[in-house]
Amino acid sequence: MSKTELRLMRPDEILRKAEYPSVALLPVGSLEWHGVHMNIGMDTMHSERVAEIVAEALNAVHLPALYIGTEVKRTEKQLKNLGFTGNEDITGVDFPSNSIKSMYFPPEVFRSVVETEIKYLKDVGFRKIIILNGHGADKQIEILDELSSLYSDERTKVVNFLCFSPDSKYDLGHACLLETSIMMGINAECVDKSELPERSIPLKFTECGFYDGKAISGNPNSTYTVEFDPRDATKAIGKEHLKKISEECIDIIKRL
Repeated sequence: MSKTELRLMRPDEILRKAEYPSVALLPVGSLEWHGVHMNIGMDTMHSERVAEIVAEALNAVHLPALYIGTEVKRTEKQLKNLGFTGNEDITGVDFPSNSIKSMYFPPEVFRSVVETEIKYLKDVGFRKIIILNGHGADKQIEILDELSSLYSDERTKVVNFLCFSPDSKYDLGHACLLETSIMMGINAECVDKSELPERSIPLKFTECGFYDGKAISGNPNSTYTVEFDPRDATKAIGKEHLKKISEECIDIIKRL
């Protein structure tokens, strides 16, 4: 089977891939707090696994994953949706109760690194460049959208692809049911649900450092506690998601 990792390829192999199928995948994520029960590299490992599946299916190329997620300070409204007073100084998910901080890169550094990789791929001759964003984050999405628009032209298409489906039957929260399941589907050894409180204890956003997506959307429950519980996560749910999101990405690439 043909190699798909750019780092393993000789120049002649890269040039052949750039000629056909001319698809390069750039997985991007973060090193971020994902609760006491999960590894901090989850976002990037998620995007990297999608890149591997898609590259194998299309005989494409994928670059080494970038653990360089960016975040900005939470707004008053966002903080209140999570159960804070709204006056706290919090960036991303670095809540006061967390035992360690996340590694967030300044937006300008994040932009510069990703831009350098896009320019390289375009210079080599790839005509379809897909940025796989496993972190999400409003600022990260904004920057990747800007770069995709800036470097797309008649010859080259650059696409910012979020590794979550908007029509997923699972809430797109942070480190809750879906993300925990995804990590279990990638590497179950990185998840230890026994680190979470016993089932009778509600998981409060401000105390555990993770939350349902509906809270960020402005619809938290009255107790500001997790409804899409990571204690219900399964490897099967994670595998189902990885298959679905990879198929969605492949479909987009084929239509470019």
